[in-house]
Amino acid sequence: GALARAYLYDGLGEDVAWEAEAALLALLDDPSSLVRRALAEACAACVNAPRPLIVALAGDQAEIATLVLARSPVLTDADLVDGVAIGCLAARRAIAGRLDLSPAVAGALAEIAEPEALVVLARNRSAHITTGSLMRMVERHGDVAALREAVLARPYLPLEVRQSVTTRLAESLSAFAVSSGWLTPARSARASREAQERTTLAFCAEAHPVDLARLVAHLKACGQLNAGLLLRAILSGNMAFAEMALADLSGLPVRRVAGLMHDASTAAFAALHRKAGLPPVLLPAFSAALWPGARPGRAPSPVPGRACRA
Repeated sequence: GALARAYLYDGLGEDVAWEAEAALLALLDDPSSLVRRALAEACAACVNAPRPLIVALAGDQAEIATLVLARSPVLTDADLVDGVAIGCLAARRAIAGRLDLSPAVAGALAEIAEPEALVVLARNRSAHITTGSLMRMVERHGDVAALREAVLARPYLPLEVRQSVTTRLAESLSAFAVSSGWLTPARSARASREAQERTTLAFCAEAHPVDLARLVAHLKACGQLNAGLLLRAILSGNMAFAEMALADLSGLPVRRVAGLMHDASTAAFAALHRKAGLPPVLLPAFSAALWPGARPGRAPSPVPGRACRA
């Protein structure tokens, strides 16, 4: 340790520094782990540490490797990805907690790491985790409560990630209710679906149109963008979501869809309903839901008999 600190911080002359570096590298072959640990403790946070020394220590036994994997600025993203691929759980946890972790390394952890390491990654506020990596984490280990909590606690969480976490939570609760004998599989599935839909629409209440479009695309890709969700959105007054969803399903601009939804009794809305691929049998239900008196905050229609026809 003293030799390493002298080499790193004492400004040795060129010849002496070369000899000190050679001696440090030779110490890697010492059979005592205490020697290598002392080297790791002295060099872990130093940007001037010899790269061969740091790379060798990063591949040592876990208690030594984690010291440099967690802090060393000498290690590149390629080194860290290798550490994720071939390291143990302790190594992955150390890498997951690094300051300013890059998207590439976070992505490697999302694909390979165990739930314990992913929890550390999700709690690392300085880590740059892409939306795709967050989705992959939830897809692989969303049944782990600690991971769900850590992901949901991240600031500026995309809506599609939040919705995915909610879906995994609903699945876990549904499975628990069925295994406990509290609900039949059919009733549990129905309750789970309704809870997911309510929560999804709650997320969308004040969402930016860009975020809303991404969420709609995610729901469509997952097969969750269905007529039931659209009807619930309309009846709960979440017209922004309904318009964005119908625009995505039909391929029409959102403003055009909003105009067609203004009067659901026209043939134009029926054409929109058909173009969106919604079941024809549900057209009367959508027309009734879009009647102004059927939505929160809307005044009843002044046309006599309109409510009875709906």
